[in-house]
Amino acid sequence: MKKVIFVGGTRYSGSIFVDMTLGNDPQGFSAGEVNALYQPVKSNHYAPVCSCHNKACRLWNELGKYPARELYRRIFDKYPETDFIVDSSKDPLWINKRVRELDKQGIDHHIVLVWKSPQDIARSFYIRGEYEHWVQNWVNYHRLLYTLQPEHWTTLNFHEYATNPASLSELCSRLDIPYFKGKERFWEKSHHLLLGNHSARKHLLRNYGNRPASNPFAIGRTVTYKPVTDPELKFRLQMDLQANPMIGNLERYLKSLQNGQTLDEEMLDNLRMGYSEIKLLQIANWLRLMKNRSLDAKADMAPAVRTPANRLLPNNGS
Repeated sequence: MKKVIFVGGTRYSGSIFVDMTLGNDPQGFSAGEVNALYQPVKSNHYAPVCSCHNKACRLWNELGKYPARELYRRIFDKYPETDFIVDSSKDPLWINKRVRELDKQGIDHHIVLVWKSPQDIARSFYIRGEYEHWVQNWVNYHRLLYTLQPEHWTTLNFHEYATNPASLSELCSRLDIPYFKGKERFWEKSHHLLLGNHSARKHLLRNYGNRPASNPFAIGRTVTYKPVTDPELKFRLQMDLQANPMIGNLERYLKSLQNGQTLDEEMLDNLRMGYSEIKLLQIANWLRLMKNRSLDAKADMAPAVRTPANRLLPNNGS
């Protein structure tokens, strides 16, 4: 049965690595962050470049002509050998809407949440000079996903995934997709990946780096998982953990899912977002979208680049 696997996670969670690894299969299709095709925010979203590095590839230009609700069916039609598509768009609102559409279309779906511990995600934001954003991003993301999709998703701690190769075969088993030796070497397949971060995409370049056969699974992840040793980071992190008890509650919840445990209903109720909270997040996202589009317009972007994507938005939005 055809299926779509959504890989969710906060910024810097490592979800795009998981996307490409799961999609590394003759019957798999790694799509990347396809929501940007319909909800462009950054300048590179208006002229998407396929990760296959073939300048003649027009796949995403072609698929972008259709409404988002038809996207996965169009991919299955174009690549009939494909049994499953991996979408790492992350946005819980996008995932929620697509899941409801797939239910109507009779297409199976799974959600994988890739998550980092507060210590690991705080460090990921810190080394990029964005520390002040990690708490809001991490807390809001997981609360929103839980509120919209309280059931039927699988959790994957990225530290466990990156350091324990057995976790990949276990994940494939839970998703009911094939696992084979060497599946983690996603760079050996030509992907039609849309967007994704630079760190992940550079591994798809044929001439990138030296790949030690002794530990192929760890490539590109050693920097991400250096321990938190910076005194300033440790101090700021401790202050955040003390000031925001929701962080600890969410971590306990995510660990309970990972270990197959059950939490009491009172704690679960506290994790849920209210209607007004969700609406405020939607407004904030819309304002961010408008702000970034305004900044792009001021950057003297060529009209020929912007026009196709703008023309698609009124009819083909999510």
